[in-house]
Amino acid sequence: MYADLAGPKVRTLDVHVRHDARVRIGDRIALVRKLHEAKPDEAAITCTIPAILDHLRDGDPMWIDDGRIGCVVERVDPSRADLRITQATERGNRLRPDKGLNFPKTEIPAAPLSAADREALAAILDVIDVVGYSFVRKASDIETLQDELARLGRPILPLALKIETLEGVNNLPALIVQAAGRQPTAVMIARGDLAVEIGYRRLAEMQEEILWLCEAASIPVIWATQVLDEFVKTGMPTRAEITDAAYGRTRGLRHAQQGRTRRSGRGSARRPPPVDGGAPDEEDVAHARPTFLVAGLTPSIVAVSRSPPGNWRSGERQS
Repeated sequence: MYADLAGPKVRTLDVHVRHDARVRIGDRIALVRKLHEAKPDEAAITCTIPAILDHLRDGDPMWIDDGRIGCVVERVDPSRADLRITQATERGNRLRPDKGLNFPKTEIPAAPLSAADREALAAILDVIDVVGYSFVRKASDIETLQDELARLGRPILPLALKIETLEGVNNLPALIVQAAGRQPTAVMIARGDLAVEIGYRRLAEMQEEILWLCEAASIPVIWATQVLDEFVKTGMPTRAEITDAAYGRTRGLRHAQQGRTRRSGRGSARRPPPVDGGAPDEEDVAHARPTFLVAGLTPSIVAVSRSPPGNWRSGERQS
């Protein structure tokens, strides 16, 4: 069983908008600590980590709702940041609570392992086989989690390092050394947040670099976010999904796996097929399990290094 720790993800909290509730390119909105600090006639939002205002600078980019809305910081003072919308659809986009915020050039002032993460980890530790570590950036972040696992009595629980920021990409060799030096380790290319953080133009390049680095280190890779997503929903994959899966096959893909079946609007349940088109037999699944099986609502591609490192469940590694 695989479980994710949320990590320091920033989200919208309270939202105040005009009657049409949409923002368009050129509009101004305010990011404030408390909603009552906004002007009555302006669109404004608060976020789950208000201390981010202390780290924003003029000209910093900011993205809302997984990159659907782009902003740039025009002015910052202690209680607010004035933002100008630089990307939105022609019809405009709605501002809503509980949507992800990304700050590609801004340090997030939050602990890598929150109190909520620690509480969740303690509650599920006895039933999970792998723990995913979201928004990991530095080797010291991994050391914090390793110390907590040791305190809870499972020091060699396998880790999946979710690479979601440019800092995580730049520090990946150090992350692998820190994690794999103590326990079985995989890397997840979390393409949703990573694409927003580094820009869509660089996503394919960074994905390739991560795959090559992990192959050299004999570290399995989870290729995540919207892999065969449309197929699961409708039964018909998009052209991009076909190419995604075929490319994964050339990189040593084991198979696509998901934790539970999603039902389409027509009421039929669908599971993603193996990339070679056949049904996975017991031998195939048994061979893959020591390397990695991923659980989640949407499927992820598991790219297995050519020399997978030992037995994941026991935490043993081959010499």
